[in-house]
Amino acid sequence: MPSEHPLLNEYKKTIPEKLNLISHLIGTLTDQKTEESLKALHEALHTLCGNSGTYGFIKASNLCRSLDNELKDQLKNFSPFF
Repeated sequence: MPSEHPLLNEYKKTIPEKLNLISHLIGTLTDQKTEESLKALHEALHTLCGNSGTYGFIKASNLCRSLDNELKDQLKNFSPFF
C-alpha cells in the first residue's frame, strides 16, 4: 500500500483546528451579527473550500463552496438582523 504524501499528512493534522475555527466564527457571528464577523466566517470557509479540494477532499470542498456562496449573498445584502 503506498504511503500518503507528507503534505497530505500535515494537512490532515490541521483539520480539527480548522473545524474549531469555523465553529468559533459561527459562534461569534451568532453573538455579534456584524459584517466583520460574517466576513471572517466567509474567508475561513473560502480558504477551507480551496484547500480541501486541493488535497482531494472533494465532498468537503463542495460543501464549503455551497456555504461560501450563501455567505457571499449574505454579505451583498448584509443586515445585522438576518
